[in-house]
Amino acid sequence: MPSREIQGWLGGTLALWAFTASAQSQRIPGFELERLQLNPGARDSLVLSTGDLTRKGQYRLSLTGHWENKPLVLFEHGTESATIISHRVTAHLSGAWSVTDWLELGAQLPIVGQWAPNVSTVGLATPQSFALGTPWLQARANLFSERDGRPLDLGLHLGAALPVGSAEALTLDQGFVFSPRVGLGKRLGDAWRVGADVGALVRTRTYALSPQVKTPRDELGVEVNGGLNVSAALFGLKEELLVRGTLPMTRAPSSLEVLLGLRAPVGPVEVYAMGGPGFGKTPGTPAFRVLAGVTYSPESTPPANPRVEDQPEPDNDKDGIADRSDACMNEAGIQENRGCPDKDRDGDSLVDRLDNCPDEKGTEKNGGCKDKQLARIDEGQLRMREPVFFEQNEDILSPRSHELLDTVASILKTHPEMKLRVEGHTSNEGDAGYNLDLSQRRAEAVVKYIIGKGVERERLEPRGFGQTRPIADNDTSEGRAKNRRVEFKIVGDAVDVKTRQGAPAAKTLEK
Repeated sequence: MPSREIQGWLGGTLALWAFTASAQSQRIPGFELERLQLNPGARDSLVLSTGDLTRKGQYRLSLTGHWENKPLVLFEHGTESATIISHRVTAHLSGAWSVTDWLELGAQLPIVGQWAPNVSTVGLATPQSFALGTPWLQARANLFSERDGRPLDLGLHLGAALPVGSAEALTLDQGFVFSPRVGLGKRLGDAWRVGADVGALVRTRTYALSPQVKTPRDELGVEVNGGLNVSAALFGLKEELLVRGTLPMTRAPSSLEVLLGLRAPVGPVEVYAMGGPGFGKTPGTPAFRVLAGVTYSPESTPPANPRVEDQPEPDNDKDGIADRSDACMNEAGIQENRGCPDKDRDGDSLVDRLDNCPDEKGTEKNGGCKDKQLARIDEGQLRMREPVFFEQNEDILSPRSHELLDTVASILKTHPEMKLRVEGHTSNEGDAGYNLDLSQRRAEAVVKYIIGKGVERERLEPRGFGQTRPIADNDTSEGRAKNRRVEFKIVGDAVDVKTRQGAPAAKTLEK
């Protein structure tokens, strides 16, 4: 049965009045007909807020076209008697920006056009055909994330509607409206993710669309809503299936929608489409809706913030490190030791900052340890004797790399002052957007493993670069194998210093 009910405008003893009083057509009380809010960040879902935020400094700008079929009809005694809005088309302008890794701000602005048949024969005034919709502002906060080694993503969402729109066009609610939500998500293997959100649409005023009726069934007020989704990254695309529903706390019917979406990333641009049917009689739930749009979301790096100095800062020991940053300001040292001189606690002629085993006398060949090391400290990075291996085209670590990453964890434990940026890189095979996402997920998988070995999360920063930083020729299989790599940079040193890895063997399992 079609949805979208204004129950009782023609109900009961008012039936005769409705058909004889068309000259005095009544205007539908003003309310916001639109029930679908987009997710401006859309890292996982185009609609739901499932706790997965964009990375710090990243932004996303979108333009979405939206068509709805019969979002508002009239019912008498449970039977559809008239169509109030036959078609509605909306252009949504939206954007999101992550201020930090845990806080994302967003906004959306709808512009509405709609078609309404002549409904004066049933005593109703025809709604206005074009107007500005209700703008929304939102904030999303991440409580914890799989990127940090947690078992799932969990976040809070708070949206607020601005009191802008048109009551005559059914794009403005009465009173203040806001929407608190809780979202969570969990990655399943390499390509799949499940998510959910639950919350409420809170109107500070409760009112009926048919106030003449003694027991109306179209009251607007507080309603609980939520949804479930399954998303995937298959064949270089992103797919999503979601179910979302509404349960009003007032005297009004519930509703349900099923939507299927497809997203195609092409560099910083993404083209997407979504559509599906609606079920139930809640006003604003269409018989069918279709969305299509385009997004621009480049890889963003927080801008540098150079400090302007009017005069040189004090440097008591003349080692080039200002006293305010010098841990040994009365003794000349080096930047890597925060201004303190190099030391060699075990007397093996390898300074502690480059010694894998600073309390065990070893050899330079073994990185200052007695036994051979798969990784060792070098200037500005950790130097690997072999690559980090993954299952093909996935972010699942190969067991053969556990020993290598155990060595990295051991180095971090013996050097509590050290922080690492774990960088993921791919070859140029496949879609650039997919490769960027894969490299980020692989970097996060490495960080998650090292955290599991007892290293503090705040000492590790996962960062994916995709195919943007090759170190070899992508036109050869050997070059592509070298470009598929993970690098460990010591934070604070030159960004452009490259890790010197061992050459990948023919049985490399990486993409």
